[in-house]
Amino acid sequence: MPLPQGKLMASEETQANVSTRVQRAMEDLALKGEMQRQQREQAEAEARAKKAQEEEEAEIERIRQARLDRMKKDKAEEEKNIAKGHGEVTSISQDEFLPLVTGSARCVVHFYHRQFERCQVVDARLRTLAPLHPEARFARIDAEKAPFFVERLAVKVLPTIVCFEDGKVIGRKVGFNGETEAEVLFDIESELERVGVIRAVLLPNPNAKKAGKAADDDDDDEVENLQRRTTTLRVGKTTAATDDW
Repeated sequence: MPLPQGKLMASEETQANVSTRVQRAMEDLALKGEMQRQQREQAEAEARAKKAQEEEEAEIERIRQARLDRMKKDKAEEEKNIAKGHGEVTSISQDEFLPLVTGSARCVVHFYHRQFERCQVVDARLRTLAPLHPEARFARIDAEKAPFFVERLAVKVLPTIVCFEDGKVIGRKVGFNGETEAEVLFDIESELERVGVIRAVLLPNPNAKKAGKAADDDDDDEVENLQRRTTTLRVGKTTAATDDW
């Protein structure tokens, strides 16, 4: 028996309302799920960012601590070296040669002749460099009084600087280049750094002229820089040739 028209319309309306409510419920559920997904992704992103920041801070702390440890080690090594005579140029005899070059990790030994002007120039420059490089032991030896090592190391021209590491020869410098004190200092220091007996070049390069400045003004600035670093610097020139010995 068919339903009355009014009841039929009421039934259809109820069904439509139910469908609407179901659709809204599904939409609300989907929206809630999307919000939860976004919150979860945000939480995961924040967790990753926090972990990355913690790892970065840990790495920075590791680097900082490594630097502090290195500084402490370098300081302890410097104090130990100073106690052994580093920081100055020591005059040694032939009998003292082997104990000196084997007693320090790095050594710079100048073979000189008392009457050679260029040897005196090298002596003066090494006295300036020695306090700047306590990582190496600086010494000078009279070539006339050390015939065994002169022959053993094939020293034929004076001045000659021989560089040692753990008792072994790692390089040498015969004579020097430059006329001004700044030029000679940079020349010697650069060569010592190149062979590895000192760690770094600390003095300014006098050949790097500043734009717009006269050469004489630039040389004056170089000397001022050197004087700020050392207390024994004296401006001077030499034109003597390398002495064949």
